[in-house]
Amino acid sequence: VKDLEVELETTRVNCRESMQQAVLTEKERFTQMQWDMEELRRKCLETEMKLKFEEDERLLAESTKASIIQEKQVLQQELDVAREQLKHLQKHHDEFEMKSKTDMKLLIKEVKSLRSSQLELKQQLSKLMEEKVDVERTLQKEKERMQLSHNSNAKLLHECTILQKRLQECSVNFLVEEEDKLNVDTSPSDALDLLATSDNRIGLLLAESDTLQFSYDKILKFHLAIIIYVCTILTALLPLSLLYGVSSTHRVVCMVSANLWDQAQLLAQDVENVVDALEGNTTTNDTETTNELRKMLADIFVDNASLRKQVNSVIRRALIANIKSEENEEDEIHLQKTFLSKFLET
Repeated sequence: VKDLEVELETTRVNCRESMQQAVLTEKERFTQMQWDMEELRRKCLETEMKLKFEEDERLLAESTKASIIQEKQVLQQELDVAREQLKHLQKHHDEFEMKSKTDMKLLIKEVKSLRSSQLELKQQLSKLMEEKVDVERTLQKEKERMQLSHNSNAKLLHECTILQKRLQECSVNFLVEEEDKLNVDTSPSDALDLLATSDNRIGLLLAESDTLQFSYDKILKFHLAIIIYVCTILTALLPLSLLYGVSSTHRVVCMVSANLWDQAQLLAQDVENVVDALEGNTTTNDTETTNELRKMLADIFVDNASLRKQVNSVIRRALIANIKSEENEEDEIHLQKTFLSKFLET
């Protein structure tokens, strides 16, 4: 019995060890199976991913192929259009080439024509250069002439100013203005001497005015002649107012007034002609000199007007004096007749 128990116990222990060994083996197999399953799952995932990647590549290749086909069609259309344009450009090129050949022929003809006319143009150029030199020479002469004219006008203005001053010094100063009339403040003999002296001085000025080589000398001479004429009238009028009656003095006054009017008209006409000549021949350099000459002519007009006023005043004074003298003579005759009649009646 003990041996059996020992053997049973041994068998039991062996079975237990065998069971444990089997369990450990099974555990190892289960663990290995789990690892194998994990490996298979991993490989399966890798295979799926690879298949998916290949599918994506296939789809991408198909889409790329479709786009390439579409692009090929577009390029084919563009190629067709380019071929058409090339044909059109080739046609235009041929036309342009023909036109260029025609233009070249025309240009050759034009060049030949220009070469043939080059000599003529050179001759015209030389002629124009000669004309230019002549014009420049003429222009220089004209400038010199204008400068000479300007200098002559300035010299004339200076001489006219001197003559004007000397002419003013020849004025007689024996007439004194009182209210509306002029009175002689010297004796008749002194007045005649003054007028004679003024006559002589103005005659000298008239002789000196011959040195003025310009169109204005006629106006200055005429002005001096007017003054001499007025002085002559004054000289002749004083004795006439004493020697003749009213009727004779009236005739003298009419004659003097008519002559003065004619002389004034002639003077105005001459001045107008000179002013027209000034306006037609005046240049930029002569403007200032011309203005001064015009001012001098205006002063001459003023002097002549003053002289005419003096002559008219002297004539009026002579008339009044003669009228009063005649009235006094008539009163004396009337008184003599009255006294004689009373004497006869007695």
